[in-house]
Amino acid sequence: MAVRPSVACRLSFRLVRSAQLRCKGLAPGRTEMNKPLMLLMCAVLLFRSATHAEDEVRTISLSDCIRAGLTNNIKLQSAGIDRAIGQEQAISARAMLDPRLAMGTTYWQSELTDSRSFVPGQKETVDVSARLQKAFSTGTRAELGLYQNRFRVNEGTNSLFGGLIPQYSSGLSLSMSQSLMKNAFGDIDRSLLASAELGSAIAGAIYWRERQSVMLDVVSSYWDLYAAGMNYRTGMESLERARRLLTTNRERVADGLLDETDVLAVEALIATRAVDVLALSNAVAGAKDVLLNLVEPSGEHWDDIRIGFPPNHRVAQEHLEGDPVAVALANRRDVAAVEMLVDLAEMDLLMKKSVARPDLQLLGSVSIGASDSGLDDLFEFSDSGWTGGLSLEVPLFRTAEQSAIRQARLQMKKAMNNSDSLRNAVELECRMATRALVTGQERGKATKRAMELQKRKLDLEKQKFENEGRSATQWVIQAEDDVSIAEMAFNLAIAEYEKSAARYRMAMGLDPVALDEVRPANLSEETN
Repeated sequence: MAVRPSVACRLSFRLVRSAQLRCKGLAPGRTEMNKPLMLLMCAVLLFRSATHAEDEVRTISLSDCIRAGLTNNIKLQSAGIDRAIGQEQAISARAMLDPRLAMGTTYWQSELTDSRSFVPGQKETVDVSARLQKAFSTGTRAELGLYQNRFRVNEGTNSLFGGLIPQYSSGLSLSMSQSLMKNAFGDIDRSLLASAELGSAIAGAIYWRERQSVMLDVVSSYWDLYAAGMNYRTGMESLERARRLLTTNRERVADGLLDETDVLAVEALIATRAVDVLALSNAVAGAKDVLLNLVEPSGEHWDDIRIGFPPNHRVAQEHLEGDPVAVALANRRDVAAVEMLVDLAEMDLLMKKSVARPDLQLLGSVSIGASDSGLDDLFEFSDSGWTGGLSLEVPLFRTAEQSAIRQARLQMKKAMNNSDSLRNAVELECRMATRALVTGQERGKATKRAMELQKRKLDLEKQKFENEGRSATQWVIQAEDDVSIAEMAFNLAIAEYEKSAARYRMAMGLDPVALDEVRPANLSEETN
């Protein structure tokens, strides 16, 4: 673990001072026997000093961890990309009805031969056109076109083409078509638009559910680290109590009140406690790595980051109001996403049926134009005309269309089954989350009460041992063990309660932790 120079100097001083205190506490002739214990304690003190150098590290809170996790989580970023893609697809589908302008020009040249003189000549044609197209949600397609044509035969030909040199024509036309069967009244167009909108909404629901999952992972890891850190503190306090008991026993041995075995028993207890503390410190490091891996503070030195925990934690009482299942079904976005998938499958089936039908189209157009050898009267549009008709398209073999319809039916049935399955899963999740929350509340209260009673028992046992002599070392050691076990059980109960509360909120469709504002975490700042 990388330690900065100022921290290293302070740790060296603490290490030497701790070693001196341990040597002073040893009985004559027992220094050599306790060297391994002293080295182990020095290692533990080194870890403790590096971990708790509050003036040299930066502290981040649960809110900072969640915000950093939401900012840096790669899986959530991918879900955000999918949401953005869905939004762009919806915009693209809506743009299908936008007007479109198409412009073009064509130059065409060919050889001509006079039928009387057989003199070859050159024919040149220049076409310029502009078309404005618009599709309507009713299935109607309209096009407004403007065109101009220039026809010229070079002067090498004789008078047969003389009347056509040069020749100009222009025109303005409006044409419309309406599907009466396949896309009657815009069934296909509306299905495409609705499908794109639903796809965008589904991607958004998936993103928000993934966001809640990331928050839950961070919250769970945070409280796992809390439990590990509090258990480490409990282990250190238990080790310190064992040291004080060792000092007391040595004084009593010197006074002839206790036997040497009482000192050996406490020394064995200290060795065991030191090993336990080392294991607890490893648990803290592992839990911290898991949390910071979720947070992913890129470019930061993890050894310089300290997780801040709320002081004097207590078990809060959650308000369980209303039917949890009804609340969850109304709030959860994954339920809404699955229901939208059912609607999407139904629309897809209707669109497949529409595509498989024969198509009858009503066609019509009106046009005006002019043709002259000069440009003066080119835009007078003295000519006019109109057309109308019907177009019938009947597919002879519809094997592919029928197969697509069967697939769409199966997809709709699958979506409906998924919806029913998710509703059952949500109902089960709500019952389990509610039960876990209530159990966590009761467990927290019970373990806290047990811890307080065990501490009172330890105090009474110490009074009997020190003042009245009516207790033995083994009973004090047993009371010490009971206190440590009760404190660790309370720490675990607190962590499990917080995790169960987060799971309960997520089961209800809410964020695991309520954040007023989600912003990227700045891990370089101090957080009080």
